[in-house]
Amino acid sequence: MKKLLYLILFSFPILLFAQQTRMDAIYLKNGSIFKGKIIAIAPDKSIQLQILEDTLKINIPENTIKKIVQEYPNSGIIQTIKPYAFQEKGLYNTLYVGINPGYFKENQWNKSYYIGLNGSFSMGYQFNRFYGIGMGVGFENFYYDHVNIPLFLETKGYWRKKKISPYHSISLGYNIATAADPKSTKGGLFFHQCIGFRIGANSEINYLFDIGLRLQNITRNYEITQWDNSILKYSETWFYKRISFRFGIIF
Repeated sequence: MKKLLYLILFSFPILLFAQQTRMDAIYLKNGSIFKGKIIAIAPDKSIQLQILEDTLKINIPENTIKKIVQEYPNSGIIQTIKPYAFQEKGLYNTLYVGINPGYFKENQWNKSYYIGLNGSFSMGYQFNRFYGIGMGVGFENFYYDHVNIPLFLETKGYWRKKKISPYHSISLGYNIATAADPKSTKGGLFFHQCIGFRIGANSEINYLFDIGLRLQNITRNYEITQWDNSILKYSETWFYKRISFRFGIIF
């Protein structure tokens, strides 16, 4: 919020040079509105507002501010500045959808390109901007009927106290493989590491975009009846390594 508030005092220098009157309206989260002129800022603490045509000065805590509307009456220019309000501590929920493009290798001679889908929901607790931990469930589609259900733990961290901030996430868990016959499949490791951006700085919904690496493996067991009624048993194991692209919301 620091730079945004500095913008309040130092933006539109030409208009200020022309001695245009500026009025600042501070909207609080409880519905109150104070109008005057911002005369001092204590970064990450409070704003001092002087009521117009009065000597009264009040200090408004930053964490109570919903938005600031700045108006230059003689120019007709109005700008709205919303303080940084991303919830850096507390409970969170995230919802993702994305794609897993890559090649599926059926054998050493045959491979095909396939764009799989992924989705997940997780919830957890953010201890501070840099560290949060949660748990989630998702689904993965890597090749036609190869659909998996990962159960995982995750950690998240956001790098900057800005409206647009880089972030990282690491997920680790167990992948439940599905098939027409559940007894024929066996899941394994689920791992996902990504880096991306959080867009938005409000306390309700923020948007997430990331790119990451997904690692999963499954084993399928087969029993084939031969011409002489003997049973041929064999298994196939796939280890998926895919780049994923995701869009999500955190709320």
